[in-house]
Amino acid sequence: MGNYSKSKPVFRIGTNYKLARATYLRGSIGQGFRFPSVAEAFTQTSVGPISIYANPLLEPETSISSEIGIKQGVLYKKLSAYLDIAAFRNVLNNMMEFTFGQWEQFPLPPSSGFGFKSLNVGKGLVKGIETEIAAIYKTKKIQHRLLAGYTYSHTQNLEPNKIFAYDESVTRTGLTFLNTSSDSTLFLKYRYKHLAKLDFQTQINKYMLGISTRYTSRMLNIDGAFQSFPINIFVPGIKETRSLMGNSILFDLRAGYTFNPHWAITAQVQNIFNTYWLGRPADVQAPRLFQLQIRYQ
Repeated sequence: MGNYSKSKPVFRIGTNYKLARATYLRGSIGQGFRFPSVAEAFTQTSVGPISIYANPLLEPETSISSEIGIKQGVLYKKLSAYLDIAAFRNVLNNMMEFTFGQWEQFPLPPSSGFGFKSLNVGKGLVKGIETEIAAIYKTKKIQHRLLAGYTYSHTQNLEPNKIFAYDESVTRTGLTFLNTSSDSTLFLKYRYKHLAKLDFQTQINKYMLGISTRYTSRMLNIDGAFQSFPINIFVPGIKETRSLMGNSILFDLRAGYTFNPHWAITAQVQNIFNTYWLGRPADVQAPRLFQLQIRYQ
């Protein structure tokens, strides 16, 4: 691995101010520093004719993050709850991203010379709003719990025409965010614009019943190489399944019984409706799953 050494001081500051009895205003700003992983910088391997190439010259990713938020608590008789709303902004420098290209001009079989390499692809921006609601309603025999959240993210590549690498093809193609993307928008690859979750649980004496749901909007942008030669030959169907990358609502159900302070049993069904969706290209997510858990404490 050699003497690969990078360092940088990281500064952060935050404040929290009590506006009223149960109202809190907060703000923060700070720097981030992400060192390349061993897989990104030094791992080289192959799956058939497609390879993963090492890049020991990879630079760390840095960022400046800021957030401002407000949290409101509620306490009324048997109900306790809070509402939290925050706006965030994150500027990323030297973003690291696996990029497809021809990285060997004269490959030796079985290598084709094509594959993915982690590269510093420029500057990006992630900003948005996040909300969260949590509530508990509790009596002597009954307890209801609610947890819900929503995140809106707007992401953007700030240097879409920057040439961050040249491949080893005959034409020595300069790689940019725009010519390596599947979509002409500047939305960052493999990101979701909308994320939402909700979990509700009721407990009556020793019985428990809960349901949760989560939603992700459609993945707007991926690496364009997944939809062209040679990947579309060895992994067909990616372009046809783009609408299934995200764009899903999943439901889970659970029920349980507590025998005594030591023993409890819980049954769970994940992905109740057996929804078919992909987390990223060719990554089919788990189908309906049944679980039974017996717990001793």
